[in-house]
Amino acid sequence: PSPYNPGTGDPFKVRVPFKVYDMEPEGGGDPVQISMQIYDRIQTSGAGDYAGTYDGAGDGNFAYFAFNPYSRMYTEFVHRPYAETLADYASNKPMATWNVVWWSSQHVIGDEVTFVYANPIQIGGDNFTFSTTKATTTAVVADDLKKISVFPNPYMGYHDLEGTDSVLPLPKYITFNHLPVSGKVTFRVFNLAGTMVHSFDKNTSTQYQQWDMRNADNFPLASGVYIVHIDVDGIGEKILKLAIVQEDEFAKRF
Repeated sequence: PSPYNPGTGDPFKVRVPFKVYDMEPEGGGDPVQISMQIYDRIQTSGAGDYAGTYDGAGDGNFAYFAFNPYSRMYTEFVHRPYAETLADYASNKPMATWNVVWWSSQHVIGDEVTFVYANPIQIGGDNFTFSTTKATTTAVVADDLKKISVFPNPYMGYHDLEGTDSVLPLPKYITFNHLPVSGKVTFRVFNLAGTMVHSFDKNTSTQYQQWDMRNADNFPLASGVYIVHIDVDGIGEKILKLAIVQEDEFAKRF
């Protein structure tokens, strides 16, 4: 254990078996030695893979590794000149830059590791601006009508968005999408005999509109194929075919 260890969770100084340099210090000049913050992942007390190694006495005294080459060590380079007496974590933290994780790093004396990166952002020096072009129109055009659809189609008595409760009857619905978010949209539903079974207006502020597949008297529609006319005010009409198989007529098991 480091003699500087205060015996608490507070940060303390420790000498690592290498040095860290800023090779291109701000303003130019020779490389500048900087500090590094370490988080020791192991901190063993004689248990696990490291029992009998390092501290290993099982006496409750945790061993802090100055640098453990066998497992991960989390480090942050501190972008300020190295000072042997500087152990003030509060002032070091704002200067932390690179976060480097070392793992199975069996380095030997004389090894050098260089981190190269291009065009770092300089706080207080770099400024970035951008502009956007205002949309010329948000109106729905005729081509947008082609995107309008309904799902699920066919409706087979149930779909996943309704939930999975097998005891309580859940609200049943289908969903129309790619609708204009504003303006009047009217839905008229006809059976194959040409009789209108229901009509309603879009009442949402999104591209979606749900429908519970009930008629004007709030009764569920019978299974069959229906024709849905969707009128988008001032734009045009989209016609969809919708197949409905009510749950009572759909065999869940065979």
